[in-house]
Amino acid sequence: MEAISQKQLSQANNIVHTIVEATEYFYRLVKQEESHQAIFIFSSIVEGVQSVSKTFENDKVLRDDKRKLENYLLQVAQLLEANKFIKITEVLQFSFLPLLKRILSYMEEINGQNKAEKVYTIGVFSPRANPVKFLPQPRLQALVKESQQQHARLLFFTETDVDLKNNEVEADTYVNGNWERITAPFPDVINNIGTIRPSHVERELRRKIPFTSYHVGNKFSLPKRMVKYRKYADLLVPFRLCQKESDVFDFLQENNKVVFKSLLSNRGENIFFVTKKVTVTF
Repeated sequence: MEAISQKQLSQANNIVHTIVEATEYFYRLVKQEESHQAIFIFSSIVEGVQSVSKTFENDKVLRDDKRKLENYLLQVAQLLEANKFIKITEVLQFSFLPLLKRILSYMEEINGQNKAEKVYTIGVFSPRANPVKFLPQPRLQALVKESQQQHARLLFFTETDVDLKNNEVEADTYVNGNWERITAPFPDVINNIGTIRPSHVERELRRKIPFTSYHVGNKFSLPKRMVKYRKYADLLVPFRLCQKESDVFDFLQENNKVVFKSLLSNRGENIFFVTKKVTVTF
């Protein structure tokens, strides 16, 4: 297994996890005989297997399993062409998915043998306040739970907690069911809750640590810029900034179905779908 680097193994492991999720979704589509969507997802699964093919060639067990995966994919492709959906579900349920999960188990076992468990630290940062103070509890709990599953440690902090001179932060972290306040080195990466204009501290942090989020504008300013520079304007659906009731009705006159959402809302919240109905009288 020495031929596969830790980075390659980690990347392959993430890809196979994604292939498993895609295959489970593909299985549901096939059961519903949604052939068009199923074909699209199937092509993504094939691309995923191809992307780990080179890495798998460096290990005998993975190399043999890769051949089996390719044979199952060929079977599924032939069955798709023949619209034999029941046969496809059998291949997926009893052969393809179990093999993928066995591959995952094998890679995780090797991964543990190859390295001492490194705990990566992820900063959850906002310049205006510590995210622990304002994130909704369900979201906060979901972040903590996922970090535990990924063997990562979360550090929640704001800009007043940053010591740029010593490359340290004072942060809140969740340990053994309790919140603790600790001083720690800068995290490996920062999951930032962005603002339009980064502060001085945030700019300094960006020079030293990878950030996951970059502000590109809201639901109006970004499409407006895309229209201005024309290159991707043809990809946009018709849109309008509605500031009063008449704007809404004018837009409905031009479009039978519209979607309304606040410029500042996020996570799919407060979306309104409106369909224009015409009443015919005789």
